[in-house]
Amino acid sequence: MVDLRAEAGLAVDLIGTLRKLAPTATIIAIAAAADAPKIVAAVKAGAADVVAKPIAVEPLRLAVGRALKHLSLKHEIDYLRR
Repeated sequence: MVDLRAEAGLAVDLIGTLRKLAPTATIIAIAAAADAPKIVAAVKAGAADVVAKPIAVEPLRLAVGRALKHLSLKHEIDYLRR
């Protein structure tokens, strides 16, 4: 999870760097709901999902569940390709 609160686009840069270092990692960004430009930049940089602040349990649980499902499907595809 990456908090988009960082100044000067550092969080978006971090997402891009994480994507390069671990292409299969699923990145969840955390952002203020009104911060649309940062949210769009984070998704373009590789964030798979965004959870709005203040963080509520249910949206976070759903985002993590989607990330785990996505990872499971990636592993299954890799297994079937072998």
